[in-house]
Amino acid sequence: MKKWYIVTTVHGKESAVAEAIKLRAENAGNTAISDVLVPKEWRLEYRGKKPRPERVQRVIYPGYVFVEVEVDPEKGVIDPETWSLIRYTPGVRGFISTPDHTPIPVQDNEMEKVLQKSREQEAVKVDLQTGDEVEVRDGALKGLTGVVVDVDHEKQKVFVKISMFGREVISDLDAVQVRKKS
Repeated sequence: MKKWYIVTTVHGKESAVAEAIKLRAENAGNTAISDVLVPKEWRLEYRGKKPRPERVQRVIYPGYVFVEVEVDPEKGVIDPETWSLIRYTPGVRGFISTPDHTPIPVQDNEMEKVLQKSREQEAVKVDLQTGDEVEVRDGALKGLTGVVVDVDHEKQKVFVKISMFGREVISDLDAVQVRKKS
């Protein structure tokens, strides 16, 4: 029986820890570890004063790595050898566990949500919400400011209410054309 567990890591080292766990398991001939996952998503982020955002990949759950492990069917726990292999991997801080340090498996329905997010990682996340004040960074409306009235995450579009020529106009723009005002 396989179960997913959450391992806490040093922040920013999730991918390195995941690779180290895989490598250590392979070198030790440990077949109990069947998968190691660091869920990531693509985001559009502005870097410095660049006029267009860059597509960057970010860890969805910073400081956490998900490990799928074959557990003892009778006891329902990780065998001590596998526990030690994971726990003493450089960068691992520990498992999400009970007060007596018994690792707690992730509920199947919760893990399905994590796996679904991981599968959708190719979609770029638009980090804007209704009501956000934005500045148009590109196109004919460059330099104008407005308020987001709607976001179409699927099409990467934002609908912005902009005041121009004495009246308010709603303009649909590509998400990359606007930047949230800070």
